[in-house]
Order: sequence, then structure tokens, then C-alpha cells
Amino acid sequence: MHSVVLGELATGNLAKRAQTLAALRTLPRCQVGTTEECLDFIEHHKLHGRGIGWNDLQLLVAARLTGQPLWSLDGRLANAAEELGVAHKTIP
Repeated sequence: MHSVVLGELATGNLAKRAQTLAALRTLPRCQVGTTEECLDFIEHHKLHGRGIGWNDLQLLVAARLTGQPLWSLDGRLANAAEELGVAHKTIP
């Protein structure tokens, strides 16, 4: 679980809010990039001006740091993950 995902879910309307948040808090947390690592990642991979937001970038960096695949319905994020070799591969 990445903290930005937890934060985004927590700001929304959740069914059984207290129970759901308690369950989400028990999930293992992934390694996150520092601000400097993320800023360097933007420049190195030329991710600026491509519709990739800061939270998206955080997920891309975490996927790279942890070696875990990233899956998203967001087209721009999914494309960036594919280009960076961190996209989740679906079975046809």
C-alpha cells in the first residue's frame, strides 16, 4: 500500500468507513521515493508535461524501487508505467 493511495481513499466516501480504513492501515507499506528521488525521476525519464501528476509519479517511483508492477485504469499513468517497464502484465 502506498501512502498516496491510502490518502486518496481516506478522502473519499467509503462504505463502513472506520472498518475499511482500519483494514487498509494493516496492509504492508511500500517503499516510497524521497522528494529528490522523485524530482530526479521526472527529469531523467522526461515525465514533465505529460499529464503525470505528483501522486502518479510517486506510484511510478515506488514501483521502480520495489520491483512491484503498477496497474492503473488511468491511460497516461498506464502508458508511463509501460514505457518504464513497471506495468502490470495482464494474461490474455
